[in-house]
Amino acid sequence: MNPVLTQVPTIEDDERAKGAVARIQALEAALNTAFIEREEESASAVVALIAEEHMLMLGPPGTGKSAMANAISSAVGGEEFSILLTKFSAPEEVFGPISLKGLENDEYKRVTQGYFPQATVAFVDEIFKANSSILNSLLSALNERVFDNGGKREKIPLEVVIGASNELPQDDTLEALYDRFCLRHWVSYIKDRDNRRRLMQMKGAPAIAVRLQAGDLAKLRELREKVIVPEEVEESLLDICERLAEEVGVMVSDRRLRKSMKLVRANAIRNGRVVAEKGDLMVLANSLWLEPEQAPTVYGVVAECSSPALADALRLLDAATEVFSTLDFQASGGEVVAQLADANREIRKMLTEVQALSSDAAISGVATKIEAMANQIAREVRSQIGGI
Repeated sequence: MNPVLTQVPTIEDDERAKGAVARIQALEAALNTAFIEREEESASAVVALIAEEHMLMLGPPGTGKSAMANAISSAVGGEEFSILLTKFSAPEEVFGPISLKGLENDEYKRVTQGYFPQATVAFVDEIFKANSSILNSLLSALNERVFDNGGKREKIPLEVVIGASNELPQDDTLEALYDRFCLRHWVSYIKDRDNRRRLMQMKGAPAIAVRLQAGDLAKLRELREKVIVPEEVEESLLDICERLAEEVGVMVSDRRLRKSMKLVRANAIRNGRVVAEKGDLMVLANSLWLEPEQAPTVYGVVAECSSPALADALRLLDAATEVFSTLDFQASGGEVVAQLADANREIRKMLTEVQALSSDAAISGVATKIEAMANQIAREVRSQIGGI
């Protein structure tokens, strides 16, 4: 049984906790400002830090994956390590060269300063190019935060690894590495025209001014362990697992189920609460799929089990997308203008319905996508009218 809710500790009574939560929320807000159309990735990065898990970003090059890792590293402090792996990458490139001084003393150890074992935040691009000589040490580092060096197992200061790849692992030997990334995203290029204009107008590399204080992550993780998960949240998680098995063919392993609870607790802290709510389960939409093609279906299942309002919003988004996909933006003429105007009114109506559901961040994100469609249609209508 769950603890009595009247015994719940509160963040407001702990000034250190209040400050840590405020700073991690400020970090997420700063990431959202610096990285356009990356709200879900920003949220996952924050959850990863609180949950002591790792994050994988799949997708084409040039989508800001390394820049986001750099920004997170700056906020967290400590050492950053970044590398692009190839199938020819040697362990020395990742873990440091062999110590010549050590060899003089019959010790086979590495000089790790400036390399992965000394990193606080690590960005590993093309991570699934890791070969067998790198893989075992990488797995131990990700899972246990340890590195075997010269016969000694050393604790390492690693807070989070952000992995990136253009594709899923093609070799069965990499499945364990893939499984170490509890949060997964398919990162696409910016889609909305107005957002692409914003990107064009940005100067320099994305940067954020927010800095976490020493001890913030430790405090947030201490709070995470105290989060109460009500029975209704647990039941919804079990419903999600059963539906994914039946409808998507995704089996949630025992290990992934336990990690799911860890993510839910971390998401509650991210939202400034020490009691989890069903809405906190939405973090699992970016954790439980195995292949990117499954992500939309998994997202829908998680939404239906955790947030009926969000599920309604997603249905309206699908309807708006269907209307939008029928439009021919290459055609012109009076009939085309009339068709575009009708579609704009229909999609604007759906937008109003979504906005009336809730001010929740996820629903607001859906509203933003529908509004972007309506804005694009409106621009085309104005362009067509000007040309008639």
